[in-house]
Amino acid sequence: MADPNDSINSLEHTISDAATGSTISSTLRGLLSSAHHSTIVYLLVYMDDILVMGNNQTVLDDLLSKLSIAFKIRDLGELGFFLGIETIKCADGLMLSQRRYMNDILKRAGIADCKPLATPLSILSPSSVSSDLYDDVIRYRSLASALQYLTVTRPDLSFAGTLSMGLRLRKSASTKLHAFSDSDWAGCPEDRKSISGYVVFLGTNLVS
Repeated sequence: MADPNDSINSLEHTISDAATGSTISSTLRGLLSSAHHSTIVYLLVYMDDILVMGNNQTVLDDLLSKLSIAFKIRDLGELGFFLGIETIKCADGLMLSQRRYMNDILKRAGIADCKPLATPLSILSPSSVSSDLYDDVIRYRSLASALQYLTVTRPDLSFAGTLSMGLRLRKSASTKLHAFSDSDWAGCPEDRKSISGYVVFLGTNLVS
């Protein structure tokens, strides 16, 4: 079995070769970035899928050419669907949507034909907790994990059922991070646990 580190190292060498003088950074596993003067390139790697982004088309074309020599790859063109996330072009930026992914969750849960609600959860008071256990534990865990991944474009899971909505990304002059949080101390009527929430903005874009 091939060592994943060898592939990452090979990718780093290919990026450096395409963008001469660039500095390669890998702060997250599978995410590579390159910066040289005003040129920025990002590579997101997951299994055998690679997402390439940048602000210099000439450097990107050269990088793709070198990647095709170093690896057996096929250029699928502009980003459309990646890891369950659909990228939709808008007049002022992009919208990230998981509509297909949500439809798949509804089918797996057997509720694809249910009528949608604008606010699936009560806005007046927390619902009482049921003591009945879910019959299929494996299916329950699978659905819970699927909903967790849905927070990529649904930071607030209480609105996870809104199929037509997505996460809008617009060009921002700022790259500063801003975080806001709030808490409802001992707000749960069942066990008096506190409920907290937060949002994180990169520039003017909500990212978490």
